[in-house]
Amino acid sequence: MEKVVKNNKLERVKRFFKQVILRPSFLLQLGLFLPLFLFLLLPLIFMFFKVDGNDLSYVFTDSVFYKSIGNSLVYSLFGALISLVLATITAYYLNRIKIKGKKWFVILL
Repeated sequence: MEKVVKNNKLERVKRFFKQVILRPSFLLQLGLFLPLFLFLLLPLIFMFFKVDGNDLSYVFTDSVFYKSIGNSLVYSLFGALISLVLATITAYYLNRIKIKGKKWFVILL
């Protein structure tokens, strides 16, 4: 009975490997995401594991750091507000006016 269960599991693994892993779409996705992982995510992971306390204490005691954080927040908030206002105005006018080809314009947006 135990040998039959092991054979069944082995057959399921082989079937999964043939159906999923050897499919061209999976290999294409692997080829696209592997460089992304290697060149973007892996350096970020190593960065967080190789930082010691002295580096962080220097960053948090520097006054330029807090000024930079404040500037980033101000730019982000104003950019979001401007985008929200422009998007609302555009949506309102697209809903109110009747022009030929409005569907295509809405699809493109």
